[in-house]
Amino acid sequence: MDDLELLRRCYAEPNNADSEFRAALATRPGAARAATQAQQLDRDISKVLAEVEYPAGLEGRIILRADLRAARRPSISRLLPLSLVAAILLTLGAALRYISLPQYGSIGDEAVAHVYREIAHLDHQLEVTDASMDRLMRKVGIRRIGQLDKLRFAALCPSGQGSIMHLVLAGERGPVTVLYMPQRQIGAITEIADSRFHGRAYPKTHGSLAVIGELGEPLERIHQLVDAAVDWRA
Repeated sequence: MDDLELLRRCYAEPNNADSEFRAALATRPGAARAATQAQQLDRDISKVLAEVEYPAGLEGRIILRADLRAARRPSISRLLPLSLVAAILLTLGAALRYISLPQYGSIGDEAVAHVYREIAHLDHQLEVTDASMDRLMRKVGIRRIGQLDKLRFAALCPSGQGSIMHLVLAGERGPVTVLYMPQRQIGAITEIADSRFHGRAYPKTHGSLAVIGELGEPLERIHQLVDAAVDWRA
């Protein structure tokens, strides 16, 4: 399997015992670290859900209300079992207490926050094929027209406004993060500054491109490389 498919499985099903998946992890330490992090996240979520205290009798009230509605609906027998409905509602209610979409004051804040949130990807050394990049770019409405040298990581990440294309390339001093944010429009080049990272966000036809590296990392070469390799109008 290619690196993008391997990484997708690391996050979606890190405990999968499939022999091909496990063999791939054994030879790709970056993906193995991602799977370990996903397993820890699964454990943390399970712990949080186990610690949630529900009001006394909540499950019974949900089932009772469903029973009362069922009496008015003869076709209710075709629906899910009421105990399953109650379990789903309880789980959703617990999860919503811990889920919120962050709000950012600027594109720079959003980009830097994304780098910190996905900081482990800076250490990845994955082999990303041209075919994988072509599929990835099509999903965010752009098209590859040139080579992206020294590419170490590529994936789609969820955000409050849709998917973000997240790339990591080798810079002169260290890894450089490139984020393409469709539908995130800016009117002019915007400076990005942080105590650890610096960069710029560039307006594109249907979104914005952020290039971010450690302080002191030259970034213009990476921006020119990516800009020349992509048709932003696709």
